[in-house]
Amino acid sequence: MIRRLFLLAALALITTTPSFAQDNDIDAQIKKALEDVNKPAAKKPDMEKMERETKAQIDQAEAAEKADEAKQKAAAQAVVDVKGPVSLPDWTPQVPQFTPSGPPARKLVDGEPKVIQIGTLAAFPGSVV
Repeated sequence: MIRRLFLLAALALITTTPSFAQDNDIDAQIKKALEDVNKPAAKKPDMEKMERETKAQIDQAEAAEKADEAKQKAAAQAVVDVKGPVSLPDWTPQVPQFTPSGPPARKLVDGEPKVIQIGTLAAFPGSVV
């Protein structure tokens, strides 16, 4: 009986000792974290500097995007400015109610070069297509 009591006491002591050690480790970690927060600002990031760098990167990206858009628009305009005969494709269906008001022309439509024909529809007098 005494042996069993002694065995249970030893077992209880062995199993609870590591849990006390973990509590001490957690307390030490909490203290260290609090000390890190209170350290001088030398280790903290300089937010103003980071904001300036980020703004500079955004400005560079925007400038590059605008340059690309200008190049694309210039290329599309070059296609429109090409000299030569302009005609609609052969597969374009004929619309009997449509009366052209001039020859087909190359123009930019939504930023893309297209061949367009301007005129009126007899079904809708006064409308321009």
